[in-house]
Amino acid sequence: MAGNEEDTRGVMGRPTFLGVPQVHRGRLAGLNAVVLGVPWECATNPLEWAGSELAPSAIRRASGHYGGYLPELGFDVLGGISVGDAGDIPVAGRHPGEIFDGLASVAGDIFDSGAKPVVLGGDRALSFHVVKALAERSNGPVGVIQLGAVAEYEDVSASSGVSSGCPRRQFTALERVRPENMVYWGVRGPRNRQADFQRAEEDCAAIYTMWDMRYAGLEASLQEVLDLARKGTEKVYLTVHADIVDAAFSPGSLPEFDGLTPSELFFALRTITSAGIDGLDFVDLLPEADPSGRSPHLAVWALIHALAGVAMARQRP
Repeated sequence: MAGNEEDTRGVMGRPTFLGVPQVHRGRLAGLNAVVLGVPWECATNPLEWAGSELAPSAIRRASGHYGGYLPELGFDVLGGISVGDAGDIPVAGRHPGEIFDGLASVAGDIFDSGAKPVVLGGDRALSFHVVKALAERSNGPVGVIQLGAVAEYEDVSASSGVSSGCPRRQFTALERVRPENMVYWGVRGPRNRQADFQRAEEDCAAIYTMWDMRYAGLEASLQEVLDLARKGTEKVYLTVHADIVDAAFSPGSLPEFDGLTPSELFFALRTITSAGIDGLDFVDLLPEADPSGRSPHLAVWALIHALAGVAMARQRP
């Protein structure tokens, strides 16, 4: 890390994720993963909770309570990979288009350095722009895995990209993203729309409901997801929505029930990232919806387990 190391307190004394060194976009050499915050939300639906723009800060603050050692796995995640924190994308006074362009540019620099971006949302609309940067650097197809309660496979203009939800069908406007390599996992509940499932079926995009997972079993279901996302692809991106977890465990999201337990989420993240991914994000965390304050801590645990999978993949012969 020499040459990348700076103040682990971050910008103006704000903490970095897990206290890792703060890094700048022009000095990313030697890193395996780079944390990047996007404190922005497009609250277009008055019925939805708001506040995901507060999540990057809340996650970093919560991470100050933890290190990288996981006794259940027997190793220190931060001892197995080199991680830096590039701070937040500037958002104040900027049009969403400028924010997204800035995100794609910095994500591109991270990809170009050989590191994996670990993006802290913010609104789930940001995922498209990170995948776009990845697709532009890929010589082959890109697979996309989404863990979340709602599929959102609706028609949308790929040019606008300004939607509280960035419907995932938008990804297929990218030359390198094929519907058959897009997988939605953990979908459940009455916020889903039947028309989205019909469009996904027409495009051959795969949607696994929570009941599908329970019936097949966690390990077998995840293997199906990986097989689809990786079939004929060169790169894979993972987007994790906070509502993948049951609302009883993580109140800081839209209240979706019948979700994963924390243990199931951690296992799923390690399984997917250890199989090989090129980047990931954690989005739609709503800190103000959780007076207990435990939801950002769950996000930190989830990200540590995701990074554990990255470290495990590097250790594999």
